[in-house]
Amino acid sequence: MEKSRNEINKLKPKMETKVLVRASFYAAISIILTRFLSPMIGESIRIGFGPIPIMLSGIFYGPIIGGLVGFVADIVGVLINPMGPSIHPGFTFSSILTGAIPGVMYLIFLKNKGKKTDAKLPIIISMVLITVIVNILLNTLWLSQMFGNPFMAQLVIRMPKIIVQFIMETVLMLFLYKPLSKV
Repeated sequence: MEKSRNEINKLKPKMETKVLVRASFYAAISIILTRFLSPMIGESIRIGFGPIPIMLSGIFYGPIIGGLVGFVADIVGVLINPMGPSIHPGFTFSSILTGAIPGVMYLIFLKNKGKKTDAKLPIIISMVLITVIVNILLNTLWLSQMFGNPFMAQLVIRMPKIIVQFIMETVLMLFLYKPLSKV
């Protein structure tokens, strides 16, 4: 019991300069990937990998830092390069969840295992939760509010993109986790 508590405490980042710099780096990469390297298809579909750095920050530094990286990436990204007709706070909330959910999943699995765990299962479960909660439910709701489209009509348009995004992001997260965890 004491050993697992010590392992969990090791994952809780202290607000050290090193952690803040790395978290800022993840936010900056997310902004670049989202705002400058993600093409828009129509008015409501964006293809890109901007959430990947946010999710990685949640896994490496915990749900609080992951949520903060999501918050900063969204707010600064909107200020630098707004996309869409207006700013919607719902997308900021979605971005926060995108960073927090992987951090929570990793902590739950670490706590249950009592030692460092293989990250595959927490990553896959995180990706499923983010896809369902954030991409299917929340982001579709925010887009339907912004554009005045019915929720189900918006979801039907977005579903092929969400499925492809889930597969690509899951593969990328599994591929990037191991080499980045050594840094």
